[in-house]
Amino acid sequence: CTVQVFLGSSLLTFDGTIVEAFGATANSNGRLHRSALDRVEVGETRNEGYLQLHTIWRTSPVMVMFPKDQKPSAEQFAAQVNQATG
Repeated sequence: CTVQVFLGSSLLTFDGTIVEAFGATANSNGRLHRSALDRVEVGETRNEGYLQLHTIWRTSPVMVMFPKDQKPSAEQFAAQVNQATG
């Protein structure tokens, strides 16, 4: 079962193995195998929310920015990915 969510101008998907982000900027695009993923983090700045993919190599190649009102959707997506990769 594939999980997908639109956050800001980005589409994120997770099929149980691969997390993909399709966005309008270089930092909001990427594809990671779950074995390379350490965790998905959701947070917020003063003006907007963010979802960030962290790898086992301590890098964060993907960061998606979104309006704060989408934070519940971002948290649900992150929880599903973190549970599957945890």
